[in-house]
Amino acid sequence: MNFSDIIWGDKSTKKSIVETLTTTWPLSLQKIYNEVRRKKSVSYQAVHKAISELLQSEILVKTGREYALNKTWISSLKDYSARLDLSYHLTTKGQKIDLTSTQFEFETMWEMYIMMLDTIEAGVFDSTNKALGACQFFHFYFWCPLLFSKKEYDQMKNIASNNKCYMVGNQQTALDLWIAAFYKELGWKIKTGVKCANPAFDTVVHGDTILQIFFEEELRQEMEKKLSSIKNISETSLHTVFAEVCNRKTKIVVLVHKNAKVAEEIHKQTRAFFTSEERYAEHR
Repeated sequence: MNFSDIIWGDKSTKKSIVETLTTTWPLSLQKIYNEVRRKKSVSYQAVHKAISELLQSEILVKTGREYALNKTWISSLKDYSARLDLSYHLTTKGQKIDLTSTQFEFETMWEMYIMMLDTIEAGVFDSTNKALGACQFFHFYFWCPLLFSKKEYDQMKNIASNNKCYMVGNQQTALDLWIAAFYKELGWKIKTGVKCANPAFDTVVHGDTILQIFFEEELRQEMEKKLSSIKNISETSLHTVFAEVCNRKTKIVVLVHKNAKVAEEIHKQTRAFFTSEERYAEHR
């Protein structure tokens, strides 16, 4: 079943007219009738009436004696489809993710990563379109990109290019520095070794929305044990380590707060770790 079946039914004259004009346009009334008549038994008057109704609904446009699909209507279908896809995609374990959300729970780090990428790239939490982002992490390696496919890699680049994003972290272990350098190459503004994040949770701000991510203590301790001691990145099987950690069962709680003043204050605090020259150079 295609989209026109849903709108008009699989035997509708309007459906046949729209499908005809998706392949060939513009067409006169007579030519549309000839094409529709090949597919179904219908009168000239019925086709004429259907076209008039499609014109009135602004699904078709008429230029001279010829008809075509309205490009605005086509765009509205695309937008509707994208919103519908996003709405269903941004539902995890029965939790719908939108501006009314206040809390989510995830069973793996990987589920949480994907949710964050999808919602931030789509601007779900940036309803005011400020395109400002701030991340305050205790460890960068809690946000390791090693398991990302090209899709997630491209999402990270898109987020960086479409927003002014600052990412800061408390720690400077070898792995923290390595991951920070990776994000910087993607276009993020990075600073390590600054006192910013509470050890109990990480903070992500997009627009006027603040997200606080609480990792289970057992997970934190396991990652500290496995990752903080790494000295030589090239001699460590990082992909294996992260694959184990990111897919293990845990409990990650994300609290969502909508507060423009608090969000702006966090933005200011985060930007303050960068010199004016750094901010200017990175946004040119």
